[in-house]
Amino acid sequence: MGKLLKLAIIVIVVWAILPAAAQSINFGTLLKDNQVKITPGSTADFTILVWTLIEEEYPVMFTIKEVPKDWKVIINPTGDFVLNQDPEEPTEIMLLGNENVKAKVIKVYVKTPSGAADGEYKVKISALAGFGESNIVVRQERPFTLTVDVDAKADADKTTGADMNDAAPFYDEITGAVANMIPNSSGLLTYVILIVILILAWIIYKHE
Repeated sequence: MGKLLKLAIIVIVVWAILPAAAQSINFGTLLKDNQVKITPGSTADFTILVWTLIEEEYPVMFTIKEVPKDWKVIINPTGDFVLNQDPEEPTEIMLLGNENVKAKVIKVYVKTPSGAADGEYKVKISALAGFGESNIVVRQERPFTLTVDVDAKADADKTTGADMNDAAPFYDEITGAVANMIPNSSGLLTYVILIVILILAWIIYKHE
């Protein structure tokens, strides 16, 4: 009876955790350009798209992990936000397989000091998404490394920097864009995980 009870507990825990784990696989992200060239004192801007393929909504928060000294980083939106299949503006339309998906646009602005030396600098941020109910919570973190190429001799009109004034809390409009992505395969992976866990549970049961 002891072995059967342990096996039953393992199966129950697996089935409780599995829905949250499956949702975590559906958290999609895309860093459109990971490197920007600007002159010292200018502001580099990066665009990250985030989306979900499930009906349930969940919170997402971007945080700054690493930034050069005296540099300033602004992430819009600030704080955490709720991600669902119809996110708040600004958004872009992406093509995933044969399906259009609305992705939320995250803007990251990196302000360089006027005395910044030439070279490539790394800014690291991450997106943390939370899932689950009651006491079972699954969180998935997506890291991003942004490269800022500072070049004092670069033609200011040809660099990809942005005005820091663009880093407003809200945006008036956003143009649509199309990106080709590999369709999500969370369903297959979910069942593979379940099968592996059940096999391990059976091995533990047989050898006790």
